[in-house]
Amino acid sequence: MHLLGRVNGDSPSSLDHRPDTVKLQPMPVAKTGAPLRPMLALVGGAIAIGFAPVFVRWSEVGLNATAFWRLALALPALWLLARRSSAEPLVPARGRGLLALAGLFFALDLCFWHASIALTSVANATLLANLTPLVVVLFYWFVRGQRPTLGFSLGAGLALAGAAGLALSTVTPAGTGAGDVLLGDAYGVSTAFAYAGYLLAVERARATGSGLQVTLASTAAAMVVTGGVALAFGENFWPASGAGWAVLVGLALLVHVIGQGGIVWALGQLPASLSSVVILIQPLVAAGLGWLWLGEGLGPLDALCAALVLGGVLICRRR
Repeated sequence: MHLLGRVNGDSPSSLDHRPDTVKLQPMPVAKTGAPLRPMLALVGGAIAIGFAPVFVRWSEVGLNATAFWRLALALPALWLLARRSSAEPLVPARGRGLLALAGLFFALDLCFWHASIALTSVANATLLANLTPLVVVLFYWFVRGQRPTLGFSLGAGLALAGAAGLALSTVTPAGTGAGDVLLGDAYGVSTAFAYAGYLLAVERARATGSGLQVTLASTAAAMVVTGGVALAFGENFWPASGAGWAVLVGLALLVHVIGQGGIVWALGQLPASLSSVVILIQPLVAAGLGWLWLGEGLGPLDALCAALVLGGVLICRRR
């Protein structure tokens, strides 16, 4: 969903469904061009994450139960990676409250995003969720008094104009009405706020542990929250077929581990300016798959609004 980045510069911050950037630090690259393997990992990761909304639509369980299984099935792989990468404890001794808070925001992010995917088009849900950089900068402005630059303000204006246009889109998933689409778009914007909270919590938590430690702990906390929400709403928890399980495994391994993991690894070896552009493949892939497999085509106005959102977010990231 989002555009994953690095927090505090020196190590990856998360393996979330929508990567985002808070403080991307440029890395040295040979003059002959970007290294091939990190570039392939970055492109492949962005493509893999683009499958997330389609998997959510295909899931045979409830929306929040789908989020639970995404996290639960990814957790063993993350645990193995954490065990192999370091001899330190899997959960940092300090900062457990921040890790729990990060997990709570991560769970809200998934809950809002899945609700958005169910009610509005895949393109709208994915693009609106990528407004996270605007939310983060607004937080730093209103809470910490750090005013945005003129360039960022221009990018934010373009992105918000595109988001408003998408909210007025006539593209509706099967079985939904205009009111549902507007509610789904609102959930998409709420996703951006929830993910911003997650990134800000992770930024603080990274002072207490490694990227994998923080990722593992926040994923486990989010799993508990999403599972509790699914049970509270009485959602269907168990897939009815092997195909249903395959969808959940794909969401966990392809999107959460391979997609996010590939991007996290690549971001440590590529310049931020290049990464910010390449990762924008993700919402384009999601929109393309929505058109190909779900019949959600984009009209000329929708395509223009999507371009405004992507262009605005790109400007914001580079500012």
